[in-house]
Amino acid sequence: MDPSAASFSAQLWADGHPNIARGDNSGLDGIWSVSNALDANRLLVHHSCAPLLQEFPPYVWDDAAAARGEDRPVKVDDRSLDALRYAVHSAAHEWRHLLTQAA
Repeated sequence: MDPSAASFSAQLWADGHPNIARGDNSGLDGIWSVSNALDANRLLVHHSCAPLLQEFPPYVWDDAAAARGEDRPVKVDDRSLDALRYAVHSAAHEWRHLLTQAA
């Protein structure tokens, strides 16, 4: 769950769900985690996830930010990609060891 959602976390705890893990919503690190998992064929997206798949092509880097030496994506219609990034990066400790080193 989103680590900034303190009241939601408290409500889940009060409702008897104490084992909810806080997600890691680090932007760039999460993007690299998704990219690495996709590149290694450790993350596959089923064709039935059409809204998610539609968000991939327009997800681009901000050229103005790049000119200033910054890595920043253009934020447009990326809710599904954000959710994917949260899930993949928050669980990276479970799968990162499966990635092979490039030769």
